[in-house]
Amino acid sequence: ELERQSLMFDIAEIHGTGYAPARRLLDLAVATVLGIGLVVMLPVVAVANLFGNRGPLFFSQERVGKGGTTFRMLKFRTMRPPSAPAPASASASASAESDATSSAWTSELDPRVTPFGRVLRVTHLDELPQVINILRGELSVVGPRPEQPHYVEELTGKLPFYSMRHLVRPGLTGWAQ
Repeated sequence: ELERQSLMFDIAEIHGTGYAPARRLLDLAVATVLGIGLVVMLPVVAVANLFGNRGPLFFSQERVGKGGTTFRMLKFRTMRPPSAPAPASASASASAESDATSSAWTSELDPRVTPFGRVLRVTHLDELPQVINILRGELSVVGPRPEQPHYVEELTGKLPFYSMRHLVRPGLTGWAQ
């Protein structure tokens, strides 16, 4: 039988007193290197955004972090802004990425994603601004991916132990990667 304690078997032994400071230093070191990449890619993405993804360069969204606190996660915008018309192939109900009321999961061929946004997603460059979240201490390099508050509420009710993921700082990349 699986119990709450089964998931945290001997975490106290693994994460001794030096673990948190060492992990934070590693996060800062990786964020510094990735920050150089962000500085290099920012002008390239900004210019490409002018032609292939008209609208704001950045997108931020409320996510749930460690201890259930919320923070604004940053990304390069990959979807049409709310005021931009959707392509003819898109359904009338398709809303833009920054529409907080949208509860639709993004699909592989989501009509809201711009062509340049697809490139950003395939290369994972859309995630690069999250380096700022790491430097702020809201994200770690590796941890459970943070989710939107309404999804957290829904998943907590459906998945046993889902709330335990908020015992640790969420990550830029998930544990599986």
